[in-house]
Amino acid sequence: MNVKKINLLITILLAMSAVNVRAQTRDELVRQGNQLYRQQNYPKALQQYEQAQPEDSASPSLQYNRANCLYKLEDYAESINLYREVSAKAKDMQLVGKAKYNLGNCHFQQGIKQRDENPQKALEELADAVKNYRESLDMNPKDDEARRNIAVTRLVMKDIMDQIKKEQEKQKQQQQDKDKDKDKDKDKDKDKQKQQDQKQDKQDQKQEQDKKQDQQEKEQQQKDEQKQQQPEQKVAPDTTARDILNEEKERKEQRKIKVRAGGYRPADKDW
Repeated sequence: MNVKKINLLITILLAMSAVNVRAQTRDELVRQGNQLYRQQNYPKALQQYEQAQPEDSASPSLQYNRANCLYKLEDYAESINLYREVSAKAKDMQLVGKAKYNLGNCHFQQGIKQRDENPQKALEELADAVKNYRESLDMNPKDDEARRNIAVTRLVMKDIMDQIKKEQEKQKQQQQDKDKDKDKDKDKDKDKQKQQDQKQDKQDQKQEQDKKQDQQEKEQQQKDEQKQQQPEQKVAPDTTARDILNEEKERKEQRKIKVRAGGYRPADKDW
């Protein structure tokens, strides 16, 4: 065996030894990660899985383990991304089914978190949860847990839809109340304007009456002034038959007085 062949053999053996060492190291990291996960030390377990992750490829099983740690740490968005990668790349259908089931759990958790803040978004998340539970159940029809999760998720969705309906009815009632208040305000404004118009009419009528009265008083004053300026006219006595008889009677009385006094002499008769 020449030197070249010996060197080649040594290189191959060293490479195989390095691969074995890396494999043993990776397996040890995964074992430690699993142990930490069972101890619920999820941050440390996640570190072990990430260190064990091959540099040249993404292991679906390690991706699944990492996603599980992130789910426990409530990083649902990142765990969803990893579970989706596992579902797309894994050849182990059992692993795919588990990833689908956990995807449903992630969407369920996100839907519950947004239930009060954004009910419509919560419904979308819960619908995705039902979809993934169904796909998991299709791969494993005996998975009663997935079947039960579908039923629970649907009940939660019904509650949220009832909540949305009540909120819509409440908003509708509030809007109707606002419209009624606006109508009342309009009626009040109309009544107020009517009262103002009536008051103005009364004021106008009073002004018109005062104006007429002033005009009448002015005209009467002018008449009085004109009357005072005209010369006084004596009224001729109204002679009546009684007055004539009285005058005649008075003259007879005066003649009698003169006769008695001798100052009166009757005329001689010429016949």
